[in-house]
Amino acid sequence: MIPTLTKEDWVEIYYALEYKLTSPALQGDDREARRWRKHIKDIIETIGPDGNHMNDMHARFSARGGKARAKALSKEERAQVAREAAKARWANHKYSDKPSAKSHRKRRQEGQ
Repeated sequence: MIPTLTKEDWVEIYYALEYKLTSPALQGDDREARRWRKHIKDIIETIGPDGNHMNDMHARFSARGGKARAKALSKEERAQVAREAAKARWANHKYSDKPSAKSHRKRRQEGQ
């Protein structure tokens, strides 16, 4: 699982990159130094000094990923994914050792 960066993480990255621009290795006028400075400036501009822009972008694009995946799956596949997710959520729950509703209905039908 990929960790989600917080607003504070993005702010820290922003200022680290801004500091990196002062590095002597990037002060040269050769083609490579100019290319790295431009790349770092583009990233800094994308992040923004307050980090809000990246959090907004992450929320917007992560939602698209789930919707696109759901659209690509068949009804049966979506149901299977949902079952597995529910099973994983309840695996460590304090009531996980209790019988499931399905097994309870089955026992009731058998007259137990």
